[in-house]
Amino acid sequence: MLSVSLIHRYGWWLLSGLGLLCLLAALFTWPRFSHPAPLRVGKQTVAHPQWAAGRVSSPLGSEEHIVAMGDFNGDGHQDLALTNGDPNAGPGSVYTDPQGAVTLWLGDGLGGLRHGAVLRALEATLLASFDADGDGDTDLLAASRHDDSLVLWRHDGRGRRVVEFIPMPWWGTTDMTTGDVDGDGDPDILIPDGTRLQVGLNDGRGHFHWQSQDMRPDRKSFEPSDMIERIALADVDGDHDLDLVSVQNQGRVLFNDGRGHFGHEQDLPATGYSLAIGDLNGDTRPDLVLDLGDGKLGVYLNDGTGQFGADSLSQQVGQPEPRAIPCWVALGDVDRDGDVDLAFNFGDDVWVRLNDGRAHFEPAYHIATPPAALEELHLADLNHDGRLDVLSPLSVREPGSGQPARASLSNLRLPTSADYYEEVDQMPTGPGGMAVEAVVAAAMQRRLVVPPGHSFSSSRPPYYVRLVVGPTGAVEHPELGGRISPGIDSAMLDALRQLRLVPGRLHGRPVRVALQLVPGLSGEGPPLTFPPTPLPGEEPIYTDVEQLPAFANGEALLPRLRREALAHLILPDNEPVPPHARLVIGLVVEKTGDVHGYRVLESISPDIDAALTGGFGSIPRLLPGRRQGKPVRVALRLVVEPTGRNAPLRQSEAARLEARTRQQGEARRLPGETDTRFLRRILPLSLSYSGRVISYVWRPTAFGKQLFLAVRSQGENEYGTDLLVLDPYRPNTYALRILPLEDMGDLTNLESLFFTDVDHDGRLELLALKECSLKDVGWTDKHGQSSYGHFSHYATDVFRLAGTDRAGRPRYVRDTTSRPYLDELPTAAAVRKALAKH
Repeated sequence: MLSVSLIHRYGWWLLSGLGLLCLLAALFTWPRFSHPAPLRVGKQTVAHPQWAAGRVSSPLGSEEHIVAMGDFNGDGHQDLALTNGDPNAGPGSVYTDPQGAVTLWLGDGLGGLRHGAVLRALEATLLASFDADGDGDTDLLAASRHDDSLVLWRHDGRGRRVVEFIPMPWWGTTDMTTGDVDGDGDPDILIPDGTRLQVGLNDGRGHFHWQSQDMRPDRKSFEPSDMIERIALADVDGDHDLDLVSVQNQGRVLFNDGRGHFGHEQDLPATGYSLAIGDLNGDTRPDLVLDLGDGKLGVYLNDGTGQFGADSLSQQVGQPEPRAIPCWVALGDVDRDGDVDLAFNFGDDVWVRLNDGRAHFEPAYHIATPPAALEELHLADLNHDGRLDVLSPLSVREPGSGQPARASLSNLRLPTSADYYEEVDQMPTGPGGMAVEAVVAAAMQRRLVVPPGHSFSSSRPPYYVRLVVGPTGAVEHPELGGRISPGIDSAMLDALRQLRLVPGRLHGRPVRVALQLVPGLSGEGPPLTFPPTPLPGEEPIYTDVEQLPAFANGEALLPRLRREALAHLILPDNEPVPPHARLVIGLVVEKTGDVHGYRVLESISPDIDAALTGGFGSIPRLLPGRRQGKPVRVALRLVVEPTGRNAPLRQSEAARLEARTRQQGEARRLPGETDTRFLRRILPLSLSYSGRVISYVWRPTAFGKQLFLAVRSQGENEYGTDLLVLDPYRPNTYALRILPLEDMGDLTNLESLFFTDVDHDGRLELLALKECSLKDVGWTDKHGQSSYGHFSHYATDVFRLAGTDRAGRPRYVRDTTSRPYLDELPTAAAVRKALAKH
């Protein structure tokens, strides 16, 4: 979707109070939720003293045209309309309401928003705001990808909306824009339809007469580049009517004859997806800014006839790496000097490039934003302070998750000393002009102590480094990518903090500059020995004890680890296993029962070693070993031999067995077969991934316990987890049920599985405690400057028994009751305690 504000039809191209809306198709299938939460704007997440950032909770979706802005209740303040997206578009789209609702958020003129009406008429995926009937108030237009009509909510001037359906002579649409294309003074509707353009001409009273125009150059043949999907309107040739700009597929301009017919076309010098239009060089002609992908923006200046010159913005913005994350582009007068500046995002950060009025842009400065991936940028003065605000949808939630989506509502501002750049006139250096990367590598190498079993070279360094060089040359906020050990990592960070460099400069003044480096480090540790020699001050490690470490139920440790390793081993079809191969692993069990870690003492091959040790999963706290009745540190050797009857499954066979079981929805268990061998035979891939099987009597039955294991989800729930339940409903016959645990914004894992009587009715429900690590505010200092990091968030899903199907197989359903008091509780004990109080 491309949406721009057109105010003056006679050559002047200015930004309206709504600013420019630049949208790009959503990449992420983020989680969604069903019911809108109250919208809040607070000071607790302020990113900078002058960036009045707050966290906004709202039911935001993530498709094109998900936001329209206007005064929807006639109080003179900017309001928001939010469509909840497309529930049927599959991966790449999101929604927040199964009925395709449109939610209004009403502004108070101070930057605050309150929940307004929820409008339902169709699966709305596109929105536009305009005065359809010329009565001076703002009406709301909605379209869908899956319907043959538009919905117009007319505002009667007293805060009430009258719904009206506008039939369309075709089915569905991918974009929509409005503007006066026939010169009669009222706004018309334009909708792309493959190679055709559907134009709804307004009679001035909000009634539309539709014309269908063939956009193929020769009106006969078909080429994929003839398709029109993303459109915007602007008077690019100075003849006082609105022309059509299309930038996807074949970028081109279609010129208007003044009566709403688009004919002669002019190719654009580039194609893209995200577009902003405005007068960048002060000649009153609309120019273009395009997201070109790979972290690049292009600026194309108009010569007044609709011809656009070569890209005049040669510098790269953001991270210069291939990406699929969209870059949203918007234009507005950030520094209030009378020209439009460029605002854009890269990932979850907002950047600004100030314009000198001649389409020459200063280097981009970074503005910290509340966490999560931005999905759009909207510019408007929402609080009437004369400065542009930014509204940016951040994330959405799956239906039933109970977690609100968020948006950033903030003031745009000029750069402060707290901001950093990634590209300046004079980049930071070391003393004497030495390269910063060389200075960093030398400082880290001096402090580097390579532990036993580690070796690396400059061609395969253990770290990459990100840091900010401050205006004094001090190193700020150093971060390490890669790990060796906590002690060594801490020493590396200390080495970085002690550096003093020559700061970068912009226009002669020192500024903060962010750098990402890969320092060339090399080294090899001493020979690996086992048991390891205790460090000074550590207690001794024993190999001969009276009582070996064991699991909490008394089960012997080494036999179980050996079984789990072999049960989880699945190799590629062409991966050979040497005769008499064996893997020897050393591990240390601490006095507390924690496992110190694995060390491969005798290897088979890197791939087989990784597959075997990966099968251990997360070992729970053990009963520690004892010597003379006291708990001590114990070193153990585990020998695994993947040969003979323990020969590994091959990938193709494992995939075949897994697919058969999932398709049949049930499996037979052989007499005397252990849980692990049963699962390895019917669900080998799931068992290999899960690492842990839970056996429990949830549904009382005479045929045995249910088996539960969690695996990474398949299909649309890409970032979530599936809970597989094997339930015996006949002798030696198990029904397979898959319960999806929907994601919380990123990769979501099962933290704990437990059973409790949620409603105090004497029946147990299954509860799945989920964990997800999301970028969030770590702390905010006294000046309002925030620091961000990744923090764990928690939610609990509840499932109930729901009888049986016709074949007698058990059924389960998700309990959709809202329980906000369970949010962010990190343990099963905390969840049980909260349920007991309610």
